[in-house]
Amino acid sequence: FIPFSEIKALPGHIGEKYIDKYSAFAKGTRTEVEKAVKLSSKLGKKAQKELGKKAGSIVTEAIETGQKTGNKIVDQIIDFINQQHKSFLEAEKGRELIEAEMPDYLRQFLTKEGRAFLEKGGASITGELSKPLRVRTPFAQTRQLQGTIKEINAYFKKFHGVKLFEEDAFKAFAARKAEHIKAIRTYDFLTEVGREFGKPAQYVTKTVTNP
Repeated sequence: FIPFSEIKALPGHIGEKYIDKYSAFAKGTRTEVEKAVKLSSKLGKKAQKELGKKAGSIVTEAIETGQKTGNKIVDQIIDFINQQHKSFLEAEKGRELIEAEMPDYLRQFLTKEGRAFLEKGGASITGELSKPLRVRTPFAQTRQLQGTIKEINAYFKKFHGVKLFEEDAFKAFAARKAEHIKAIRTYDFLTEVGREFGKPAQYVTKTVTNP
């Protein structure tokens, strides 16, 4: 298997130009995601220093209920996370990647046991690597489960014995920021590629029936 072999074979060095753009896009996206993870980890450690090991769940509840913790440093972190979420929404709305706006919102991410529970129930969760390159915006969907993450987890723990969602605000923030980066960069990359290499589509003017 030779990656991009068919694209490289395109005439006029078009394929090579595309590969250069794709490589820069992929490398840049990885770098930004790595920075997002490091930032979230730094914020988490800072909050733990102030509130202890349960800082992640405390911050989650504070964000979802719209209340502050009373700790100046942690509340500044909460304000920063909320501001980041707003900036995500503005950028995603500008590209028509999202419509609904949810205040005091933390993205719901499945735990390992939550994922296993849903898979046993017949839910299909496919990996990103098996899918073609496209703009993925799972955060654009409205929540199907009502209540805070803590309340939802308490319900599932009581009736099914599983913790469904991640309660650590900093892990959720890292994952949300990573999703945002991937979606925005993919949208911009595909738009740029379409403008440079794309051609106007031919509209179908007749119906053809497969014999």
